[in-house]
Amino acid sequence: GVELPKYKKRRHHHMYSKNVLLDPRHQRVAATTVVLLAVVVLTSMVTSPPYQYPSPTLRSSTAQSYTEIVSPKLGYIGYSASIGSSQKKKFTAEDYGKCKVTPAHAPSHTVTPTFTASYPGSGAKMTWNLIEALTGLVTGDDFQLNGHQNLVSIKTHYPSHEGREIPGADNVPRAILLVRHPLYSIPSYYNYLYEMEKKLKNHSTRAPLEAWIRWRNDSFDRQLQVWRRHTEYWMDHYSKVNRLVVAYENLTDDEMGPIEATRIAEFLSRSDGVTICEAEEIPCVWHTVVKYKKKEGRRLQEQQQIANAEANTENIPAVVTADETAVSTNIPPANNDNNNAGISVPESATEVKNGDAPPGENIRKAKPKLSDPAAPQSKRSGPKYIAPYTENQFKDLMQVLTMLLERYRDEKALAPILVKYIDEVDRRLVEPPFNPKDLNPK
Repeated sequence: GVELPKYKKRRHHHMYSKNVLLDPRHQRVAATTVVLLAVVVLTSMVTSPPYQYPSPTLRSSTAQSYTEIVSPKLGYIGYSASIGSSQKKKFTAEDYGKCKVTPAHAPSHTVTPTFTASYPGSGAKMTWNLIEALTGLVTGDDFQLNGHQNLVSIKTHYPSHEGREIPGADNVPRAILLVRHPLYSIPSYYNYLYEMEKKLKNHSTRAPLEAWIRWRNDSFDRQLQVWRRHTEYWMDHYSKVNRLVVAYENLTDDEMGPIEATRIAEFLSRSDGVTICEAEEIPCVWHTVVKYKKKEGRRLQEQQQIANAEANTENIPAVVTADETAVSTNIPPANNDNNNAGISVPESATEVKNGDAPPGENIRKAKPKLSDPAAPQSKRSGPKYIAPYTENQFKDLMQVLTMLLERYRDEKALAPILVKYIDEVDRRLVEPPFNPKDLNPK
């Protein structure tokens, strides 16, 4: 037979390993290494919280972004929502193209509606008008709802006290959640309450600073919790695929606004019976409605309201605001519910009663102001100021925003918005205290 080669055992390898293990010096080094690693791991587990969002400095200097992929019908659009960006491109009307927006109409076919939910003072009316311009279909309000089948969207503030739960709401399969920073939505909402309390035309008058501070001290904590519960309700009631989160701050931004409008249009197009305008027209439609391009958006918003106002103000006493524009007084008082109870408004508004006007004073008929109470283009008269808060109120707001960020940290649409809101509170906290002498009365 064939003699197989003999292989020698490599005993030196095993002998080397055995010698290393038996060396006391190596044993001490290995033991020390194991102990140090254990200490590091245990220390990190004890000192580190379960979740940490970036520090304020990091958040302010780093662009936080999230990407949404929209339907191929509109093309694939990726975008970033920058946090703390100080450089902004200046846009002109030509950047948004040309379009013709006509008033919406009631459809002759059945339409599956979508909720548009927001805390009061967050630009709901502006978004309502934008949806009508994008789809050509009328929207509705949960207070005047008469059936769902002919409405492309149902505006609601539920579960705040300015909204109501709608029978059959489970038959509305999708929802748009419109959010705005509580630092600004709560004062905007109070302006509305002030107008109702004083029986002034809606969106006509900004509450005096003293009135805001008095109401804020009494109601801010409660309204902050209403804002929180509203956000939680709509985030939890609809799944990610059936919910669209839109930030007011993005929707009114020159760069982000058309992209947000595209997201809204694509989301609405998923509903039965809904068609949208051409994709290339969306930036122009957005600019026309939100930025009131060449007054066309304002004309669309006021067209029917002006006709109604002129028909109703022939023989009705008027109130003259600081800009000498008369406003109708046939406004129903605010709801006397528990949340509005105890609202006290100082008698320091800038309005003048019609009977007190000088003889021959030119009092014009009422013409509605711009519809959105929260819009930067608001035509409210009265002193202009950024609503001040106490340090404790800032801290309470920070706690609520941080809690929501922890709860919804995996929500790619909401989490960056909350981070931006937290940054804004950080910034306001380090600003000098508010001085009433700095108030601009113009």
